[in-house]
Amino acid sequence: ARAFPGLSNVLAMECADRVGDRVKDIDFSYFTAGLGGSGEVNLLITNEGFGEPMLVFRNGKLVKRFTAGGDSRKAKFYIKDDDLSARLVGERPVWDWPFPESATVAQHLKISGNS
Repeated sequence: ARAFPGLSNVLAMECADRVGDRVKDIDFSYFTAGLGGSGEVNLLITNEGFGEPMLVFRNGKLVKRFTAGGDSRKAKFYIKDDDLSARLVGERPVWDWPFPESATVAQHLKISGNS
């Protein structure tokens, strides 16, 4: 398995378990500095995903929403302004993508908000 879409599921579930409280919202955002030898599967995922409808949670209910690769939004890849990751990666544009974890992890955690 590679970094996504497998490891993100495990990390999200581990974080939810450590928090201890019920998770309301969950957001998966990825920063990759190029595909750098990550293989044919990631190239396929990247190219096949454009324009696909996505399953997400809105107000705790599973809905088809968004089109993959459409409008961008910004995501912070750090927690505190003085984190090393704030300087090295910072805030980056991200696009919604049809990886399953926004629906599967949200469904498993029974979130009441959005994914």
